[in-house]
Amino acid sequence: MRFLIILSITIAQLSSYATAQVINLDRSLGFSNLGKQITYFEDKKANLTLTEIKALSENGRFKKGETNILNLRNSKSAFWVRIDYRGKAKEKNYLMLDVPNIEYIDFYVESDHGLIHRKTGALLPPSLGVTISNNY
Repeated sequence: MRFLIILSITIAQLSSYATAQVINLDRSLGFSNLGKQITYFEDKKANLTLTEIKALSENGRFKKGETNILNLRNSKSAFWVRIDYRGKAKEKNYLMLDVPNIEYIDFYVESDHGLIHRKTGALLPPSLGVTISNNY
């Protein structure tokens, strides 16, 4: 069964949407399960664009994670996951997905320099800016 996850990660601002909890990245955070701190949307036809997803998020259509470990199950749907975070600009921060069988991952970050888009997943070749091991 095809399992498609698309990650939409955006930098939180004070006027950000109230549905997602802002994660403050600092040295004390370490490795953490973020299930309850994120929101997600199931795109059952896997055909929505980033612009359409942003509008759905603004309109409160994303669901809040209910458990520490988010389980989106095997599905033909695309799952858009939103993580709002705040970190220090000069520090490197990493998002690690401990799920080695995700077929496709699109990762978006809105930055001061525009939209950053990375692709990875079990069915894609390695890409610049993505470290691959037994997880992503």
